[in-house]
Amino acid sequence: MIRYTLNSVEPTEASSVYSTPIDITGSTEVRAKVFEPGLQPGTTASRHYTLLGSDVANFSSNLPLIIIDTFGKIIPEGTKIRANARFIGTLGGRAWLMGAPDYDGWAGIAIRGSSSLDFQAFLRIETQDEAGGDLKASPLGFPKDSDWVLYAPYTDKTLMRDFLAYELHGRMGHYSVRTKFAEVFVDSSRGKLTMSDYAGVYVFEEKIKRGKDRVDVAPLLPSDSTEPEITGGYIIKKDRLDPGDSGFTTSHAGQLAYVEPKEQEITPEQAAWLSDWLRQFETALYGANFRDPVNGYGQFIDVDSFIDQQWIVEISKNIDGYRLSNYLHKERLGKLKMDPIWDWNLSFGNADYLNGWLTSGWYWPQVGDQDYPWFRRLFQDPDFNQRYVDRWGELRKSVLVTAKVLGRVDELAGLLNEAQVRNYQKWRILGTKVWPNWYVGKTYQDEINWMKQWIAARLAWIDRQLHAGSGLQP
Repeated sequence: MIRYTLNSVEPTEASSVYSTPIDITGSTEVRAKVFEPGLQPGTTASRHYTLLGSDVANFSSNLPLIIIDTFGKIIPEGTKIRANARFIGTLGGRAWLMGAPDYDGWAGIAIRGSSSLDFQAFLRIETQDEAGGDLKASPLGFPKDSDWVLYAPYTDKTLMRDFLAYELHGRMGHYSVRTKFAEVFVDSSRGKLTMSDYAGVYVFEEKIKRGKDRVDVAPLLPSDSTEPEITGGYIIKKDRLDPGDSGFTTSHAGQLAYVEPKEQEITPEQAAWLSDWLRQFETALYGANFRDPVNGYGQFIDVDSFIDQQWIVEISKNIDGYRLSNYLHKERLGKLKMDPIWDWNLSFGNADYLNGWLTSGWYWPQVGDQDYPWFRRLFQDPDFNQRYVDRWGELRKSVLVTAKVLGRVDELAGLLNEAQVRNYQKWRILGTKVWPNWYVGKTYQDEINWMKQWIAARLAWIDRQLHAGSGLQP
């Protein structure tokens, strides 16, 4: 006998018997289980049904589509709820709400930064199995994993600053989170999906975590308490602490936070080893022989990753750069690398403070020593300075050719041109200042044109500083 529920709970012997077709008038989740006297119940199977309103029955986009259906539940801030996530990729250049999904199943959904969807919210998604555990999936063709982010580019009216920065840093030779633009619907009504559930253009992207297709460091097990195992892998960040975390400090970087292992998982031995290793690094860096190729700072850090971090912040003048969302990782027996990058919406001129709108001026002098960890000392090494300048010359002949960067902006604007119309019908902010905008264009193309002018002027300003010999830092 098949018994079922329509309210998300596990079917029991007291649940409704499936004997006639189930009438569905709104979005519904059906959970069913087989019962037979004398035997253990079968496994629970779930199916999610989203009914489309007449105004979206033929909805399509040149971007992938993502539907989040909570079946009547409100998404709280910071706390995951179970919902259904459906990812529909493009086929022949279009994605249709009625199209076949890449993934259609359980997901844990949480909002970061808001308890409502009154404005475009940042969403975290965890693909889940029937029991609520992590389920590795490959939505929209991404490498399999279970942790994802739907980034809302609400304050960035080009919709692409994060996307562009990650792409540039990836082309510089670093792991950078994979990204795809998508149009998103979020339905919490248990009714039909309509355009009132349209949430706008998002960037679907990987969450920063350990993994062979993400930050590829060795897993650090609780039993790893001696060298060489205890030497990695670690992921840490300079950022605001997550709720409940205390983080840790170093003399010259100030407060840092654990990412992997998480603070609740790292053992006292591992935390002590990492702190001591960073202390040794800072001792070498700020010691008299810091330039020594054997005993100096070079034995501790991947110098090129530090140089590229400096450049990706400075070319885009990211106002959160250095001091926030600054991730670092250390592989087992390896050196400290300053990547991947994260959270680049306050860049390419999109900030009305700390001179973020100006194409002239370095950003680094505006932040204090602990918000700009280790770099001032590194630039006291003439060899580091020279590698920094040489790297600029390499990048300007490859990744940062002005015409190439501006051409890519035009390509992305063309890709977004259809969806941005719907996005700004939903979020009527074009022509209106949204913190921290400095420039406010009347149209989407105005925003694109201004950012292109900013990028070209910024690259040219940096060229002039280095050609004049004034780009070297004190």
